Amino acid sequence: MRLNKFLIIAVAGIGLMACESELKQPVEFTVEVEPSAGVVFTDSIYTAPVGTKLTFNFSGEPDFISFSYARFIKTRPELSFSTRAAWGTHVANTLSVFVSEDFKGLALNNFVADSTSIATHNWKNISEQANLPTAANVTRTATIPLDEYSGKKLVLAFRYKPDFMADWQPTWVISNLNIANKMITNGTVVSTYLAATLGFSPFDMMSRSTAYRDTLLAGNWSTKIPAEITMNRTAMNNPLNHDWLISKPVLIPSGITEESPVTGVKSMANSVDSYSHTFTQPGEYTLKFKASNYNYLYNDTLVHSIRLIVTN
Repeated sequence: MRLNKFLIIAVAGIGLMACESELKQPVEFTVEVEPSAGVVFTDSIYTAPVGTKLTFNFSGEPDFISFSYARFIKTRPELSFSTRAAWGTHVANTLSVFVSEDFKGLALNNFVADSTSIATHNWKNISEQANLPTAANVTRTATIPLDEYSGKKLVLAFRYKPDFMADWQPTWVISNLNIANKMITNGTVVSTYLAATLGFSPFDMMSRSTAYRDTLLAGNWSTKIPAEITMNRTAMNNPLNHDWLISKPVLIPSGITEESPVTGVKSMANSVDSYSHTFTQPGEYTLKFKASNYNYLYNDTLVHSIRLIVTN
């Protein structure tokens, strides 16, 4: 009798182990893109024109399959600001605008190091694009494309350097400075760096003791009101100023990413061996098919990704 009980327990144990083994089923799942007119496959990336309907064929029998995508949309970054000069008749060329991809920033506590790095750096002069006024009491606005710097860090700098002592060294006001990230298709602004977020620091090349002073005193940069950054005038017959205003390195945006809702493709209630989707918008897509097996004892998931570029 005792032997029979042991046999029953052993058989039951084997049965439970068999059931558990059946429940523990790792996901086996692959996806293939069905060939279609206009669809090209190169270097692991598919390319297709807008309006293409792609069919994705599955192999394997997961319990659940879902579909989603992330679409990267290229944007156009633009620097814009207005400038106005006041006082004096020698305004032209007293303000210059520069950018740099590799200026490391200011130490902010070392006059010799900072003055040397500013003076010896290979700045790119964009003053011609900045539409700067050449006479007092004139306001001009500039919009400068930054496409060539997309995805890179950029430093923006303004140099104030009058060259005529026998006249007022003029006031300059830089207003509404921002870097806007715009949709290429319709110009909609999707993100903006305001002047207050760019980390501007003044630097006076002629004064070791007050090199980093941020104030409304004569001959100094003031960022106290970020929407109206100001260099204040200096009376005639005073030493000529040489001052810089330099931002921190700023990452110039290259685009935005749009996430789709997750679409259920298959559940345990149905059998599916393919899925089709029509791509109506251009962009760089990462498609994700998520397959999973799930029960009270065990779950397993596998994600299959496909890169797709949809062109106009």
